[in-house]
Amino acid sequence: RNEVVLENPSGDAQLSSDDRSRHDSGDYRIGTAVAIGSTARGIFGIVRFGTRLPTTDNRVGLDRDATDFFGTIGGQVRSGRAVFSGSAGVGINGTRIATYEQSDVLTYDVAARLDGSAFTPSLSLVGQNDLRSGRIRGNEDLMELRGGVR
Repeated sequence: RNEVVLENPSGDAQLSSDDRSRHDSGDYRIGTAVAIGSTARGIFGIVRFGTRLPTTDNRVGLDRDATDFFGTIGGQVRSGRAVFSGSAGVGINGTRIATYEQSDVLTYDVAARLDGSAFTPSLSLVGQNDLRSGRIRGNEDLMELRGGVR
């Protein structure tokens, strides 16, 4: 539910006079992942693709009246206790701007973890590159280094 306005809308989106009346059930995503190889041994490749469908409420301001697509390929290799993985893909996202109907981003990640008996440390680098120089807010070139212990 739209309870609070955090930022003024962009493009042709407008605030409703009755902000509390808007409701959307969320986005619906359909996707699949196919592993090629031996997942039990930890050495395999993946192909993953899917789509995000428009919202059920097409009112101005919800910004989800377009269909998006994503596709990814990747793989994982295990060497003793060390596990290395990576993937790269593309996201094709609709926008609300008439002169810029589609935003294409390349996505990527690389990760390493050391499987242990009590602790499993990991390190991953994830990011995206906007193929059109980041003209859409939220689709800028982004990169993040993440560390973790499980």
